[in-house]
Amino acid sequence: MFSVVITWLFCLCIDRDFLKATILSFAAIWLSLFGFFASHNAPNDSVPPTEGDEKVGFYGKEDHEYNNGWRWAVSWSLATVFFAAHVGLQRANIIQGPYGEKDSEVQKIET
Repeated sequence: MFSVVITWLFCLCIDRDFLKATILSFAAIWLSLFGFFASHNAPNDSVPPTEGDEKVGFYGKEDHEYNNGWRWAVSWSLATVFFAAHVGLQRANIIQGPYGEKDSEVQKIET
């Protein structure tokens, strides 16, 4: 799931669609906190062996080394602020707006 979302985010950046990137980054904060992203399950000593102690649930900042969801939530929060700032710059006409399909029309060259 993470690789699909991060690729989607890169595509939005290429298209300069920072409003959608802001919304996607905000959603990713919550996916990180609830273990859908980066729920690094380190092996444990249970018999039979399992993938780790973490399951889907809320994971805030905890004191074991394999929970990185909260770190990703902080990163996604920074990305949300970054993209929101770019939305403001676009609305102030300081940077170009989102790339659209009409921008890519190719004119036929007559010979």
